[in-house]
Amino acid sequence: MAKIIDLDCLIQAAREQGVPGVEACVRVIEEATSALAEEVAQRLGIVSTGATIDAGGLLATFYATNASQPCPELIDAGDAEGEWHPLPAHRSAAEALAH
Repeated sequence: MAKIIDLDCLIQAAREQGVPGVEACVRVIEEATSALAEEVAQRLGIVSTGATIDAGGLLATFYATNASQPCPELIDAGDAEGEWHPLPAHRSAAEALAH
């Protein structure tokens, strides 16, 4: 039987092994995932601030468009413990993505 690892483990292994170009690959993955998250957000009528790969893995962030907007079920299913609120007015999407 083969061993199967997820993307997060693969990236960690590549970084630990000093694989050339791993950070360029990470940027491509983040850009592609951010584009996918934006498409999903548009279809659900919510806001996406993009995706990043960090210690928590590959994560896409979503916000409500207003304080009374309910969280779409498929987003809630992916993060049932997360908070659901609009993107703070003083933060741009780029600032939210950086944190």
